[in-house]
Amino acid sequence: INSASTGNFLVPTLIPQVSARPWGGAFTTGLTTYAWTTQASGGYLYASGRGNFGQLGNGSTADTSAMTAVTKASDSSQLVGVVKCIGSEEANGYATTAYALNALGELYSWGHAGNGALGNGATSPHQVRAVLIATGVLDFSVVGGGDKAVFILKTNGDLVSFGANTEGCLGLGDLVDRSVPTAVRTNGTS
Repeated sequence: INSASTGNFLVPTLIPQVSARPWGGAFTTGLTTYAWTTQASGGYLYASGRGNFGQLGNGSTADTSAMTAVTKASDSSQLVGVVKCIGSEEANGYATTAYALNALGELYSWGHAGNGALGNGATSPHQVRAVLIATGVLDFSVVGGGDKAVFILKTNGDLVSFGANTEGCLGLGDLVDRSVPTAVRTNGTS
């Protein structure tokens, strides 16, 4: 996969390095693959596969079989310094939302905006370039497939969540979806 070919591979196939930068990590969700280079080589983020909801983060909704740079909405520059990337898709394999954390503690999202999954206030239709949604991020996780719930652990110890609040899974005391990161509070008991 991801070698500019559209054929199926039945054995492991080497994905060529981009600009002689060694790969540092990869994540595949259904029909989309994300890969980033090592931190020593800049943590550059790339994607390939299905792009119909902007989940490739390259400014387009077209599919691509070659690794292409994920770019920022703010200035169209490539997303760099990536230490973690996760994509989450609906059961049908089409509506993917992706998230990436860089070494500066900045969390970005792009792709499908349903149920507030982008965390930038949008609920439709999609975002084709990466948007900054949080700073001071230590780690994050994505729960669910079609109904995405995202949790962010901040460097100051705060926990925030956004996305689909099915059965109250965001921990916010109600069943309302959130389209921006919202602080999770306890009910006063430990």
